[in-house]
Amino acid sequence: RGGILEDGSFKPRPELDLEEIIEGPEKDIGLESMFRVAAYYISLENYTYDDLCWLLAEKHLIIMKGNANITEDDIKQKAEEVYKSSTTYDELCWLMGELDILIDQGYIELD
Repeated sequence: RGGILEDGSFKPRPELDLEEIIEGPEKDIGLESMFRVAAYYISLENYTYDDLCWLLAEKHLIIMKGNANITEDDIKQKAEEVYKSSTTYDELCWLMGELDILIDQGYIELD
C-alpha cells in the first residue's frame, strides 16, 4: 500500500496508477475520475504556483493557437492572467490534468 512513509515521504497507492487506468477498459472509469488521478500525479511533481500558472498558460495557448504560433511573451501574458485569477493550487492541478486527459483521449486535437 501507499501513503505517507515513516521518513515523511509519500508513496502513491498502486491502485492509483494513472497509466494503468488510462489504458484499462474505459467503461470502468469516467473522465472525472481520470481528471482526479491526473491532478493527483501533477500535484506530486511539487511545481511552484508560478510554474503551474506558466505550464497551464502554455498548454492553453498551444491548444488554441498551435505550438508554432505562440511566443514566450504570449505565454508570459497568459500566465499573468492565470496568476491573477486567484485559482487555487489544487484547481491548477485539476485544470492541467483535465487538459492532459482530454488531449490523451482525443477530445482535444493539437496541431
